[in-house]
Amino acid sequence: MPQVSAGSLAVHRVAGWLTRAVLWVLAVVIVVVPVRMALHLLNSHDLPDQLSTPMPAVSGQERASWQAAGVGLPSHAPPVVLAYHDIRPGSGDDYVVSPERFERQLMALAAAGYRTITSDEYAAYLGGAPAGPRSVYLTFDDGTEGLYLYADRILRRQRAHAASYLISGRVGEYRPYYLTWPEVTRMAASGRWDFQAHTHDLHTRGAVGEKRVNGSLLTGRAWVADDTRLETDAEHHARIERDVGAQLRDFERHDLPRPRLFAYPFSDLGSRRDTSVRRDTARLIDTTYAAAFTNETTAPAPTSRRAARGGEIQRIEVMADTTPAQLVRQVVAWTAIAPDKLEPLTDHGRWWDSWTRTVPPLGVFTGSDPAPTGKTYVQASYAPFGSADWRDYRVRADIAGLEAGGNNANVTVRVGGAGAITCRVAYAGVQVVDQDTGRIRTSASLDGNGRHLVDVEVTAGTTTVSVDGDRIAVVRAPGTTGGLALSIRRETDSTMPRFAALTVEAVTAG
Repeated sequence: MPQVSAGSLAVHRVAGWLTRAVLWVLAVVIVVVPVRMALHLLNSHDLPDQLSTPMPAVSGQERASWQAAGVGLPSHAPPVVLAYHDIRPGSGDDYVVSPERFERQLMALAAAGYRTITSDEYAAYLGGAPAGPRSVYLTFDDGTEGLYLYADRILRRQRAHAASYLISGRVGEYRPYYLTWPEVTRMAASGRWDFQAHTHDLHTRGAVGEKRVNGSLLTGRAWVADDTRLETDAEHHARIERDVGAQLRDFERHDLPRPRLFAYPFSDLGSRRDTSVRRDTARLIDTTYAAAFTNETTAPAPTSRRAARGGEIQRIEVMADTTPAQLVRQVVAWTAIAPDKLEPLTDHGRWWDSWTRTVPPLGVFTGSDPAPTGKTYVQASYAPFGSADWRDYRVRADIAGLEAGGNNANVTVRVGGAGAITCRVAYAGVQVVDQDTGRIRTSASLDGNGRHLVDVEVTAGTTTVSVDGDRIAVVRAPGTTGGLALSIRRETDSTMPRFAALTVEAVTAG
């Protein structure tokens, strides 16, 4: 057999290595590159053309009215959160806002002095950053196709930002209702959108709880084992934990930043009859996200650190028939104001009756209007959304028209927060009452008189009540925030008392 020299062997080895390298490169070209090109083409194919809408016409009178609505408001305040669902024309659905109306709403808010912010900016405020310039935080639940087709171009034209709260397991499903992942990627890259959490696939109602009520499958225990038994607390916790984990993985797989904020499906926080499940769900959401949103609460819970600690923050729900003027008025009413040098009886628009869910007739409280026929009790809260974080303030009330044994007037402080206290004043006596429990803390006699001066001071952990210059009570309170409410009552054969004057001012914390 002929001998092979070492030099020839080396040449053969190099040739073999080069052959393998060339084959490997060819494999990449033949297999990998076409796959990537196919994926790119597929993604491009999945991106429909966005649809342009004409810039809405706005009259000078409209713009002036929007600008006037923001006059006198603080330059810096906690953000007001707006809840939308979809943007598209010709729907007829109450939850779908037309592109023209949506753009007019953005123009109205900008004219009133509000900017739009990102989810990171919102979370930073909740985490302790000072309130920035007056702003709204635009949120869109569900992740609908109209956001890509219509809303995105409007945001670009108005230089605005919004957040889409995705049901991540439904992205790309039920076409063309939900967004696709390529659309989400394109929207995120624009800088106009960020994406937050609305569950993976638990935006669903079903029979929940012992009574099989139709409720959210996120916050209620479902019926399992062929609908023969109610899941245990542990099974419910595991099911919710799996959904949260799947949603976080969806975001990671599609290179989206981890969501920091959560919106409850259907604004359903769960049944108060199923306390353990309600609390467990809230704890899981609270440990996963910086805050959670709902559109319905038992008490006003606008953006405030008080609301964030309570586990739920309330949003203004924007419907198909919400006009730009109506939206601006509501946003203004939800904008925080300082408890300093206020004369609430001259600020009619900020009063709210939680029973009737309307602005009450303020003249009944001042005596300029008679009480509605048959009414023996009237109540109203002042700036219930604008006073969520009030602290260190004094309320002075001049109450007139009191009759012996016939009527009384009430001043309540820390409204909406922990430790709300009511000062109940009658012709010849006063009571200091826990608003939530009805427990009477203190009672005292007063000189029989149709007119009394009430002074209530709220400071950190303490509420001090004085009447006609005499201190009646000092009540320790667990909370330090909350606003002001008034109520008046009469017997059927008496007249209503009235508030001759009412002021609010800041006090220096001791």
